[in-house]
Amino acid sequence: MQKAIPLAAAAAALLATCGCTKTAHSATDAAGIVNAIKAQDAQWAKDYAAGNVDAINAHYTSSGALAGPGYLATTSNERRDVLSAFMSDPHFTQTFSSDHVDVSPSGDFAASRGRFSVTMTDPTTKQPADYEGAYLTVYQKEADGSWKAIDRFLTVGAVPAAELGEDEVKMPSQRPQ
Repeated sequence: MQKAIPLAAAAAALLATCGCTKTAHSATDAAGIVNAIKAQDAQWAKDYAAGNVDAINAHYTSSGALAGPGYLATTSNERRDVLSAFMSDPHFTQTFSSDHVDVSPSGDFAASRGRFSVTMTDPTTKQPADYEGAYLTVYQKEADGSWKAIDRFLTVGAVPAAELGEDEVKMPSQRPQ
C-alpha cells in the first residue's frame, strides 16, 4: 500500500502535466488555420464594405487594440467610436487583403499581414483622399474555436516593392534604390 500512494501520485502528476502541455500542430492543422484566418479577413472586408460597425467590432476580443496613424483604441467602446467615425464619413471605403498568414506552433495564435487602401474625407480640403498602406492583425483562438483580433495595426505609406519575397525582409536602407 505504501508503494501505491507514491505511484498514484506520480501517475496523477504525469497526467496533469500531459494534460497541460500543448503540442505543436500538424501541417494539416496549420493549413486549416491559415484558411480560417483568410476567411475571417474576407468576412471582415465584407463587413467594412457594408459599413456595419457592430460586425466589424465583433472581429475583436473585448480588449483588442485597433491602431493607425493618429489613434489607438484599446477597448470595445474606443474601437466603436473610431469605427463609427469612419463609417459616418460619406467618402469612406476600405479594401484589404492578406498577403501572408503565420501560425504559432501551438496553433492558438495567428498573424495576418497585407495591404489596404482607404478613401476618406481629407480634414483640410474636405475632399475625398486616397491612402494606401500595410496592416498586421494578430489573432487569438477563442474557446469556441473562433478567431478574434487581439491587435490590428495599420501604417499608411508606400508598401515595399513587389520584388521582395514573402520570406525576404529588408529594412528601407537595404532596399534597392
